[in-house]
Amino acid sequence: MLRKIQAAALAATVLMGSVGAALATDCSGTTTSASVTKQLSSARGFTIMNMSANMICIAFDVAATMGGTNCGSGSYPLQPGSSTTAGGSYSTPDSFRAGFFNIISAAGSDAYSCTRW
Repeated sequence: MLRKIQAAALAATVLMGSVGAALATDCSGTTTSASVTKQLSSARGFTIMNMSANMICIAFDVAATMGGTNCGSGSYPLQPGSSTTAGGSYSTPDSFRAGFFNIISAAGSDAYSCTRW
């Protein structure tokens, strides 16, 4: 009986996300090339941080776009970082649900740090 209770408690903990770090997957990388969107799949959520000196735009369930030096309609900016300042970041709320997210930058090979769960 005690084992059933322990198993149920562990299952509830996993479903609620308290052991999400143990189930996290690294999705870090770089943008492919200038103004080309890169699609990343999402599970229940993710955290992403811009590690480059250029702005990166992010969009959910649609292609990310850029309009000149700004993010296009439906895309959100992750501000650039520097050698002394961290770049912009985004973490999904607990209620977040999206099949995928896209990133884009004006330059290619812009690095980002990403973890999804």
